[in-house]
Amino acid sequence: MNKEELQKLKESMPPILGCLEDEYDPRDKKYVYGNVIGADKPPWNPGFDNEVEYSPLREDHQGKSLACVSFGTTNDMEMSVKKNLKQDISFSQRFIYSQIHLSGGGASPRTAYKLLNKQGVCEDKYMPTLVGHNLEETQIIDKIGLDEAQKHALQWRIGTYRSIAPTNVEALAQAIYENGGCGGGYKSFGVTMGHFVFFPAYGYHKGYMGFKFHDSYAPHDKWIIFNNGKFYLDNIQGHQVQLFSMWTAEPGDNWKNIIKETSNMNLTRKRGTEEVFLNIGGERVWIKSAEDFNKLKESQPIEGVEWKNIVDVDEFDTPYNGKIHGKADFSDWIKNRLGLGK
Repeated sequence: MNKEELQKLKESMPPILGCLEDEYDPRDKKYVYGNVIGADKPPWNPGFDNEVEYSPLREDHQGKSLACVSFGTTNDMEMSVKKNLKQDISFSQRFIYSQIHLSGGGASPRTAYKLLNKQGVCEDKYMPTLVGHNLEETQIIDKIGLDEAQKHALQWRIGTYRSIAPTNVEALAQAIYENGGCGGGYKSFGVTMGHFVFFPAYGYHKGYMGFKFHDSYAPHDKWIIFNNGKFYLDNIQGHQVQLFSMWTAEPGDNWKNIIKETSNMNLTRKRGTEEVFLNIGGERVWIKSAEDFNKLKESQPIEGVEWKNIVDVDEFDTPYNGKIHGKADFSDWIKNRLGLGK
């Protein structure tokens, strides 16, 4: 793809539109983000980018489906987890879209955020989406595995979700800084369907103030800029659009438990020795090898801890519980008897 073709993609609407504007609900007035702005955000220059601050989002493709709402809202969830829990998790787009899609395809943003508040969303491994250029609508509306996936989704419920007036650019920027981003739709004038994306950054782009959004179509990082109350794709000569159905969400109350459980979880090794320990639940478990650690991660909710990130310490600050994960031999038993890990 040459530069001209790439530029045209950034300036054009996506090939498939699946975001329908939310129906009017008077309750939205009670939960307006602009009324609860907290910490002062950085100025527009240099702006703020959550992907720079907390690490980039994954790059998925919605294929031939109309599931942009589920792709954008999982991006919103994933960035919130990066910001609040310092973890990288891939959530299931199929979990969301299979429950909120309209009969003719597509969905409205409020229904997605309502689902995230009531049910949460499971990790993709519990209800795989099979993302890619060939993803079909029939595949992503398939509810196979949903009953079991709902059990894993509950811990990932969001807290209060608030609407943002699409023309309130200061509130949108504030939500990006304070809440880890916001989700919303954009569309051409005079049409019903638009496209839903996640906005992780604000700042200047090509000489104008604007918002960077993470798209479910490549190239994944694009911009909407604004000037004199009008919004354009990528640049001042780009396609003029209107924003609609903008939302931002707070972490769920149950996330505090996840933070408490994972904040002190890491791999440590006393300097000058070979034995590696996992700090978990205020105690340490001896992990025999990287392979054993990966097997443990498959059976327990251990996120954000990698074997390559072992920390060498002079003294351990948690007690060793005597447990060994992996194949232990007689010499390991002797080490335990002699006080390994003290």
